[in-house]
Order: sequence, then structure tokens, then C-alpha cells
Amino acid sequence: MKKLFAFDVDGTLYDHVTGEVPKRALDAIKILKKQGHIVGIATGRNKRQLNKAISDTSLFDFIILVNGGYLEIHGEKVYDQQFSFQQKKRLCDLFDRLEYAYGITTDHHLYANNPMAKGVQYVIENFHVITPEQHDALYELPVYQFSVYEHADTIKDYAFLDKEYQIHSLGEYGYDMVIPGVNKATTLNKVSEHFKIDQKDTIVFGDSDNDQEMVKHAGLGIAMENGSDRTIKLAKRIAKAPHKDGIYQMIKDLGYINEDA
Repeated sequence: MKKLFAFDVDGTLYDHVTGEVPKRALDAIKILKKQGHIVGIATGRNKRQLNKAISDTSLFDFIILVNGGYLEIHGEKVYDQQFSFQQKKRLCDLFDRLEYAYGITTDHHLYANNPMAKGVQYVIENFHVITPEQHDALYELPVYQFSVYEHADTIKDYAFLDKEYQIHSLGEYGYDMVIPGVNKATTLNKVSEHFKIDQKDTIVFGDSDNDQEMVKHAGLGIAMENGSDRTIKLAKRIAKAPHKDGIYQMIKDLGYINEDA
């Protein structure tokens, strides 16, 4: 029976220990494709950032970007959800008043009010993402996601926004902010509908807090052992870390790889 597989990137497919996607993980994906399954990516990155981690994305049937705000199927955009001008202006004014380092994500680019800020450089160094471009009026751009390059503890400075946006903590690295109701799980549902695959036949791999909805609502939600406590608690199976070939081993354990064949 045809299944739909979705893989998060950072900490799941992309291994921050080695700075690459393990070859055996890609081998496993190629085997799934050969068997006729639908395979895709669900990441918080935009396209340019994704290409920095995975240079060739042609292997994948679909790509969910910016935590569900943008969807491509077979290379064609089929869905996107942007912040309104009023939302953008309000958040930019707030972060400027708080003197925070922050940025925004479009479908292909990353911009920041101060790309050289310590928090921005910390994220670049640890996540191997592109350096944001300088822009002084971020609310003028098409925005799918805000990123605040301050410690997650600073969320308390505007806790009232919890009711208006979804905030995905990245701990010491900062946090992402997306439109309520827009997440990897809701966009993955659109993928399932497109390919006419029941939710019970979806299998997802993730590790971070922004994977929680996807892991919870999939037919089989799998968390990486290096994942956040909340995501691991929601998972039905736990895979080894990327640098331990966790993706390959789990797909083999599920019966999709037969090394003796």
C-alpha cells in the first residue's frame, strides 16, 4: 500500500554533528521512491536555506517550507500563507522598540534588521544557514515567518502574542513565529489530499517543537532521539540520531528495506 513519508530537515535528515545529510538516509529515501511511496520534506527553512542543507531536492515529491507556510508539489507552488501588512508592521514596531535582533523569511530569502548581531551570527554558525540580507523595513516584504534572535526567555516580554501567533522556541538560539493554524501538519494534510492518501498512511520524522503537530497527527509519528522532550513524548516510535543512521535504520525496522533481498 502506498504511504506518504515526510521528513523534517534540521536534526532529522540534516545532521548537525557531521554537517550533512547521511548517505544512508538518502539511500533509504531512494528505496522508498522506487517502491512507489510519496516522499517529501517538511522544514522551517525557506528554499534557499533548504538548498544549503540539501543541494538537490529533485528526489522529493513535495516540499513544505517555513513551517507550513509554503508548499510545492513536483516543483510547482500550490499553497502559501503570508502575514498581513498589519501583522508585519505591528511585530516590526514591537521588536524595534524592544531593540531585538530579528528577521523574516520569504519563500526564497532571509532578511534581518541587523545581520551582524550576535544572535544572528550564532544561528548561522550552529545551523549552517545563509546569512540574512540587511533590510530596514521588513514589513514591506512578503513574510511567511518571523525569527527572533534572542534567548527564548524573552518571549515573556510579549506573552500576549501567544494568542495571535504560534511561537516555536529554539531555546538559546531564539524562536520562530508563524500565523496561527499554519503548521507542518495542516499543510501535510493538503499533501495527503492531493495524492489521495489517508492520514493513517502518513509516516513522519521530526525532532523539534515545530514538528509536534506533524508527529502527533500522522498515522505514524517518529521522533529522533536527539529531539525535544515534548516531541518525543508525542511520538509512537523513536529513531536514533541522524549521525547514527537513525533514518535508514528506522525505515528498515518498519520493513521497507530488506538488505537480504
